[in-house]
Amino acid sequence: SDLFVSAARTSAVCHSRNYATLKDLRIRIASVKGIEKITASMKMVAAARLGKQNAATDKTKPWVDSLKKPLEQFAAGQEEVTREGKDQLVVLVTSDKGLCGSLNSNLLKDVTGELKTPTANSTTIVSLGVK
Repeated sequence: SDLFVSAARTSAVCHSRNYATLKDLRIRIASVKGIEKITASMKMVAAARLGKQNAATDKTKPWVDSLKKPLEQFAAGQEEVTREGKDQLVVLVTSDKGLCGSLNSNLLKDVTGELKTPTANSTTIVSLGVK
């Protein structure tokens, strides 16, 4: 019985000095283990999403490679396109995701400004992108 009273006093003294009791430590350890499990599952979900995104990117590589050379030749050839002669094709490429609101709106302003100039030809607009 003296041992029990002594242990109770020690516990009260330790707890009053802001030391953690054994019960507090066990609760804390259980909490940390739970957080570790949640973190591990979040890592697995992120790895699965990354794998899907990499697969989607790999599927588009042949398409991108087929467009890369003609677009580079076009860009290297001339800075401004002349409007004389035949019908026109305008290809507008906008972003699909992200905080690119100003980029998309500036692209649209430029295209609409160019289209307001009078031409005798017909103009076809092809838009690529979600936003």
